[in-house]
Amino acid sequence: MLDILKEFGANPKLLSAISAASQPPDEPPAPKVETPVNKVAGPLNVVCEPKDCLVIVDAYTGLTVQNKTTVTGLKPGDVVVQVFAEGYDGASEKISLKEGAPFEAKFRLKRTELSRQQAASVSMLKSLAALGGMDGMAEFANFEGDGVVNWTDSAGKSQEWPMTFKKRIGKDLIMTFKTKEGQCTASITGQSVKQECKSNLKGSGENLAAQASSLFLSYQLQDVMQTLVDRPLLASETSDDHLESPGNRDTYLLTLDAAGLPVDLIYESDQGKTEVPIQVQYSNYLKLNKARYPGRVAIGRMNTVPVFVFTITSIRTNATATKD
Repeated sequence: MLDILKEFGANPKLLSAISAASQPPDEPPAPKVETPVNKVAGPLNVVCEPKDCLVIVDAYTGLTVQNKTTVTGLKPGDVVVQVFAEGYDGASEKISLKEGAPFEAKFRLKRTELSRQQAASVSMLKSLAALGGMDGMAEFANFEGDGVVNWTDSAGKSQEWPMTFKKRIGKDLIMTFKTKEGQCTASITGQSVKQECKSNLKGSGENLAAQASSLFLSYQLQDVMQTLVDRPLLASETSDDHLESPGNRDTYLLTLDAAGLPVDLIYESDQGKTEVPIQVQYSNYLKLNKARYPGRVAIGRMNTVPVFVFTITSIRTNATATKD
């Protein structure tokens, strides 16, 4: 058609317009395709105490080293962190991760009750062995000894009384205190307590002699250990050398040293909940045949100055004790 119009001398502008209209329309530009960017959160630092543990986060599974591990490559958003360790209750926490932002998740695991029971049994056996075993402990069913007891009078003055004692099977004890002022003897048989003082101690020393004798008898280490053997025991959350024995009527907390020897006892009875618990400190162990006996026994209220400090210089049954 353009050729015919040209032959008849059509206007050039008209010819150009007709030519443009007859051309096929231009193709629209192809849409721009953007390469997707993988967003990454973290890193996630997991801290697990008191021991190394297994960590699970999404598809990640690994172990902490020196109580820590770092997880990378996680996507932003909510994740659940789970931690497990043998002998401990597992724990989990839902956390929210942000792109490029580090996050620290801390866990302090609690020991299972079974684990604490097993640890306590091992520690108790170690302690009994350190004391000479059950045969060694039997040495102290019947024994006697010498020493001194220190206490503070009502005027705040430190006093020291030389003493001798005879301990028999059960709640059976005779203690004699001799000073320049006189002599006091306290005798305990079962629930019966008798005391007698002479010279200048008569009338003033009876209560003191009875109190000192009763406390000395009540916290004889061999009797305390026998009581604990017959009770449920738990190691504490923090140490196998701290043993706990909660009961319906009373509670014992016993601390052992590195060798397994008892060094500290906290005793609280339900009847004395309003009072500060009793604290007994054992130290300076003596040897009696194959057995061990504390050469120093300090008794008082918890976190206060001891009321009585018994220092035993010798003990004997069929042999003489020597100090380590």
